[in-house]
Parts: sequence; structure tokens; C-alpha cells
Amino acid sequence: MGAVDFTHHAAGESMTHAFHLAQEEARYDFGHSGYTGTIAEKESFRRVTLPKDVSYDEVLNLITALPSDDSFAKLEKLFGWREASMIVNTYEDKWGPCIGIEFPPGHFVFAGYASS
Repeated sequence: MGAVDFTHHAAGESMTHAFHLAQEEARYDFGHSGYTGTIAEKESFRRVTLPKDVSYDEVLNLITALPSDDSFAKLEKLFGWREASMIVNTYEDKWGPCIGIEFPPGHFVFAGYASS
């Protein structure tokens, strides 16, 4: 089986609440049988806290531009090597958690690869 990348926006009282609502929406839209390539395939998320004056779009654009060395260098400059590595590894793991980013309070974006 393969994997596809997804981005899912959701609102909720907390990131956990928004994550579960996003999963329910994806299961409703794409079914419950697995391998949908959506957030429905994810069991959890890892929170990414954005540095000041950095948008989630900027971070996602850098991640999806990989394996460009320039993109990782920019992520590393924003987050430090350890956090940048965790973000990339989490995003690219189709079986593990996805990344979760809050932008403005109460609104969230979840992204990563999921089995398809």
C-alpha cells in the first residue's frame, strides 16, 4: 500500500477535540474501511508550536519542499535541529502521528502522510 499527504483544518475547544472532530469528518467523507489517505488513519498527533511571526503555511511549504537541503536548513533555523527533525519525521511517517498546529486560538491544522 502507498501513502498520500493530507492537510485537514478543524476548529475545537482544544487540539484533541479538533483532532477527533477532524477524524469523524474524514470517516464520514471517505469511509471507515481504512487506507483512505486521510486523518482518519491517524491515531494521534504531535503538537508543533509556531515561532512568533511564522505562519503554518510557511512551515507546511518547507516540509513539502523536502528533501531540499535549503528547506530543512530553514526549518532548522526556525525550530532548531531537534524540533525540525521531529516535525519532518512525524509528517513523513504514514503509520505514526500527524503534526498539529494551532493558528489562531481554537483553529487547528493537522498534516502528514497517511496510508492509502
